[in-house]
Amino acid sequence: TSTNYSDHLTLGRLYMTAGRSDEAGKEFRRAVELGRGVPESWLTYVQYLVQAKQIDQAKAVIEAARKELPADRATLTLAQCSLFLGDAKQAEDLLGKVLNEEGRSADPVALRLAPTVALNQNRLDEVNKYLDKLDKVADISPGDKAWANRVRIALLLNKGRPAYRDQALALVDQNLSNDRNSIEDQGDRKSVV
Repeated sequence: TSTNYSDHLTLGRLYMTAGRSDEAGKEFRRAVELGRGVPESWLTYVQYLVQAKQIDQAKAVIEAARKELPADRATLTLAQCSLFLGDAKQAEDLLGKVLNEEGRSADPVALRLAPTVALNQNRLDEVNKYLDKLDKVADISPGDKAWANRVRIALLLNKGRPAYRDQALALVDQNLSNDRNSIEDQGDRKSVV
């Protein structure tokens, strides 16, 4: 009975974890109804619909999001939704709009999405370009920096050369020096060594 969208997102995620997909979908839909201007509500619901293979419904929800979300949040959200649908070209076009908007070229959320889009299109040179831009963001969060390093680690390990393993290990150690308890980075360390 809550009127707070985030309560419904949380309950929906709990239902998903419990394997109760139908109930989760109802909660995610309710979160959208209550949080019409909140990108997270739309993203979660679209992701659920795609995972449930309700693609036509997901497309309809994306169209509704296009109309409902405030302009300053819509384009990036729609890019993420396009990526959920597997439409990397549409995601790239929308992401390009965001990054070309005045004052958004250093948007950390957009710069985290951009490498994912480039990876989906197997454009590794673009991945590094966006990671470099993310590194230059003045107030980059430690989480964003660690994430960028993890992407670089995966790219280096994919090359399969011993010299690249050393570079990957240095990035893992850099992440661990900032957060010794990071499970992701501890796992990366085991993969590299």
